[in-house]
Amino acid sequence: MLSDRDMPFFTLHEERYGRVVSPYSDAPPDAWIDASLLAHAEAVGEEVAPVLVAARDAVRAHGDDTSRAVLDEASRGNSAVPIMARLRAILSKRPGPAERAAKALVHFVRGEMFIALAHEIPGAGARATVRIATRDRLEPALCGARRIRELPPELRPRWLGAGHAADPVSIWRTEPPTCFEGEHHLAVEIAPSPSSFGEAMLLAHLGAARTLVLLVQRDRRDEIPTPTIASVLPSGWSYLRGDDRVAAHPNYPNGAPLPRGFVRVPDPDLFALCAARTWTGSLADAIWLRRRDDFRALC
Repeated sequence: MLSDRDMPFFTLHEERYGRVVSPYSDAPPDAWIDASLLAHAEAVGEEVAPVLVAARDAVRAHGDDTSRAVLDEASRGNSAVPIMARLRAILSKRPGPAERAAKALVHFVRGEMFIALAHEIPGAGARATVRIATRDRLEPALCGARRIRELPPELRPRWLGAGHAADPVSIWRTEPPTCFEGEHHLAVEIAPSPSSFGEAMLLAHLGAARTLVLLVQRDRRDEIPTPTIASVLPSGWSYLRGDDRVAAHPNYPNGAPLPRGFVRVPDPDLFALCAARTWTGSLADAIWLRRRDDFRALC
């Protein structure tokens, strides 16, 4: 049998008290930023270029060897045109001030999750893809979501209590793994999902995802879940091919979000400025960013 000294802190804490306080809640961020954002910082707009250039200089001066190598590779592309077009497309679809100010509603109980938004997800039809993660779980889970017509009646008072005068514009139902129930903080990324090649073409150019962050104040894992207000953050998801190392035309969709190279920004404050003006490289970082006291000022 494990002794108290050998048992992980969070396991020991839960066994004694049944609480779900995470020992990693104040852990530093992954601090990942898309390497292409830094490599082509001057081309993505005056609003974000200065902090991206500062982050690029910091990576080259103080970053780890892997991040410097990834950044150098991103800077040596044969043609930056398709990459810059992709970056600009993602940045142009970030949620604006009104959408960021309008809180989302998320209810996760007994294996069902309901998501209600005051604004439409760009390009979304009847289906969506959901990624869900916490600060403590290394791998996010993926699941499908379906649009539903109406908010479940028991959630309506909470929606109105969040300051909304009208019904949600976009409502979704999904079934994430139950292992995420009872967690303190969750990041939920929701993206439109194509069902045909024509729809994939449309979403590649016009679609965009949203990242929702729930800061759940729960003392015990066996507490009855309640509908939770969530903040709307940008997402770097895109189906648009933007890599110049492939033979296909860069403006065609590639069928799935394109894996990008990420670099680690060595300064957390500088990373926060970059992430708030672009997007986070990991869902765990979205939670870290939202928990900062200066989150609204950064945005």
